[in-house]
Amino acid sequence: MRKLFFCCVLSFIIAATCPGWGQSVDVLPVGIFQRIREGQGVFNHGSRYLMPEGVAVSVDLCPSTKPWNQALFERLVMLGEILHKPLPVAVAVSGLWMQRYPEALRQMIQWDREKKLVISWVNHSDTHPVKGGFLVNPRVDFTAEVETQARRMRRSGIFNTPFFRFPGLIYDLSRLRELGGMGFVALGADAWLAKGQRVLNGSIILVHGNGNEKRGVRLLFRYLKRNEKSIIAGHLRILSLEELLRESARVQPDLQFISWTHPVSK
Repeated sequence: MRKLFFCCVLSFIIAATCPGWGQSVDVLPVGIFQRIREGQGVFNHGSRYLMPEGVAVSVDLCPSTKPWNQALFERLVMLGEILHKPLPVAVAVSGLWMQRYPEALRQMIQWDREKKLVISWVNHSDTHPVKGGFLVNPRVDFTAEVETQARRMRRSGIFNTPFFRFPGLIYDLSRLRELGGMGFVALGADAWLAKGQRVLNGSIILVHGNGNEKRGVRLLFRYLKRNEKSIIAGHLRILSLEELLRESARVQPDLQFISWTHPVSK
């Protein structure tokens, strides 16, 4: 089963290099994904030496009883219209959220298909367990959490990246090894805005669009407004996860921007 999922993930990475797949891109770093998995690394941010500077925006959709933050996505759509090209955004989606808000999911898929956004869909587990240490809890069936959501995303047509984001950004070495064995790369974030983390060159910004994090969304709006002129002028770029990883690897081929959980053998 795990080999099957690895092959599926790898096929999507390769497919992303073909014409007609979302944004125009050059070769995605398949070998880099493998190095990160084998070295038990987490993609928390990109290189601090990107020129022009660049950041990635990611939005988590954890299970919630509140309405989704549609205004957040509409703001990103509007900024893309100003730039005359769709804005890339990573959406980490959980299975329970998908079940509860099918209309919201369909709206995002429509924006993506109409090239109003370019969405990198990220597996965020099926049920998003919280108690007892999130997915580090030994009672949680980690494999089922990852693979069940992968199947759900495939059925919805949104299984297009090898990234997995741990709920709460909580993980340990054992879980990273299991994740790598399933063919996924752990996606972190170094600019969780609601926690007061600063946005730097190469940052992966994190906000929640599930209605549970008004402060983070408000801070993202402020950041985009404050830097709108720089973004329009091309001095600050909003990058997809794939673009951020690819460009960072060009600047730092030793991947020193990856957060390694133990020394990587040379």
